[in-house]
Amino acid sequence: MQPARSTPYPDPLELGSFGDLVGVLDPGELARARAEIQSMDPARLLHQDEDGDTILHLLAARGLRHFAQAAAEAFKECGRLEIKEHKGKTPLLVAATANQAELVRDLLVLGADVDAADHKGQTLLHLAATYGFPNVLMAVLASGVQVEVEARNFEGQTPLHCAVISHNKALRA
Repeated sequence: MQPARSTPYPDPLELGSFGDLVGVLDPGELARARAEIQSMDPARLLHQDEDGDTILHLLAARGLRHFAQAAAEAFKECGRLEIKEHKGKTPLLVAATANQAELVRDLLVLGADVDAADHKGQTLLHLAATYGFPNVLMAVLASGVQVEVEARNFEGQTPLHCAVISHNKALRA
């Protein structure tokens, strides 16, 4: 796990405009990724390993955006976009935990549940706040989806609580 940043505020030079943050998928690369994903046997595509990870979870964790987009489209078609791994994380939560802001936005556009929670009750906002990922938070805002900002995890904490707690730990370190 990555420690929280020393401040929850983004460096303006790092972010640029949000348009720069969320890049357009290259059509050629996306077409190649779709062809490869579509050529996979559906059982293999949807297979969960011993940790409950699917290919979509793994692609999201590694930030392989074109392949993750293609896999997410296939999972959505099968009604499995919200599939959870052993810690209860959906591909959207895995992308958020891996600080993959562009992929977070892509998954939200495809209809991923922004309020999905893992086994600790952590939503996308809890995770982004805990790890200090402002780009992920901006991707959620830019997507225009309605999000429950007052959601509480199983410890009764809102995303704001998580941000404050993580920020205090980072200052003490």
